[in-house]
Amino acid sequence: MRQLPDRAKFDALVEQIYAGLDRPLTDAKREAIWHGCKALSLVELGRVRDLLFQEAASGAETPRALGVGQLWAAHRRLRARAPVQAEETGPQWTGDAWDIRANFRLLAHIAHAAAQGRHYASRREAAAYPRGTDWKADAQTQALTGALVEAKRAWAQAMRDWSGQPTPSDMAEVWATAIDRADAQCKALR
Repeated sequence: MRQLPDRAKFDALVEQIYAGLDRPLTDAKREAIWHGCKALSLVELGRVRDLLFQEAASGAETPRALGVGQLWAAHRRLRARAPVQAEETGPQWTGDAWDIRANFRLLAHIAHAAAQGRHYASRREAAAYPRGTDWKADAQTQALTGALVEAKRAWAQAMRDWSGQPTPSDMAEVWATAIDRADAQCKALR
């Protein structure tokens, strides 16, 4: 069975709601709210208070007769809110299935190279920034990874332009050619 909230803290929150909305709170109303809303936890009641204050601050009309029904209605409004998606500030991704495959191929290539001790960060950056720290890539690192990204894009475009459906061996051959070219560029940059 759910434990009832601390009555003194519950009453303090109710008093804050009524005082903040400039509504009179009688002892009879306090008892009615306790019996009608004691199923709300103190956190839920605090969120209801915050919602009512937020609505009042935004100019929404607050109910004249604030009681049990209005507090539960505010609680339902809290539960009914859909998550808000933040607008993306960058460009939208417009890739397709070939881009997704290319991304996975590139990830596998980078992981395989790292397992062999080859990295696509400049030596200064690889030594200066241990794993897990935030850092901005220097020009050499951007050039090294840029060559890989171009190879990935070239492979995806070649697959899109392929007449018919490429076989797995065709895909592997085109990938090997593109990534070998990128690795040669990376070797020249180092």
